[in-house]
Amino acid sequence: MLCNREHILKSTRRVSGQISILEYALLTFFVMVVIIGLIIFLSYWQVTQLGVEETRTRMDRALFLTKHFLNSQQFVKRDSMFDDGKLTALFSLPNACEELQEVFGLDWFAEIRVLDGNAPKECTWTNYPDCNYWSFCVEDKSNRSYDVPTNIYRRIGYTLTTGVLGRTDIGILRVGVYV
Repeated sequence: MLCNREHILKSTRRVSGQISILEYALLTFFVMVVIIGLIIFLSYWQVTQLGVEETRTRMDRALFLTKHFLNSQQFVKRDSMFDDGKLTALFSLPNACEELQEVFGLDWFAEIRVLDGNAPKECTWTNYPDCNYWSFCVEDKSNRSYDVPTNIYRRIGYTLTTGVLGRTDIGILRVGVYV
């Protein structure tokens, strides 16, 4: 009986030692799962933040270009009022996009449209003043842009004995950057 009792105690100690090792193994496994899950979550969060930052940077550039177009003497008669003569002259240049890309950089576009109810008709020297649309560096690509209402000074209007009285039309400026 004493021998049997010793045998049972040894078996119990062995089983309890094995259970203890198994508990540590399971605990280690769950801790590793939590650590790997945390690494995956933080990596995903970092990639998402990089995408958000890239979008913010593109939108900041588009906003900068919009402000510059609205205030640049190359395009406007006075602040935020485009001059159709300046726009047509610039648009009619054979390499207008390349010239403007030297100033503003690459991967951007600008469109100015008169809201007169007519279909867009690009302005050139041959059809001026019977036009209502100017575009610079427009391509068919994915983009981020701002649309801003604006005024467009048109040199077409009432003819007086002293000259032509211009008129101001409402238009939309769309400036953006390609993604």
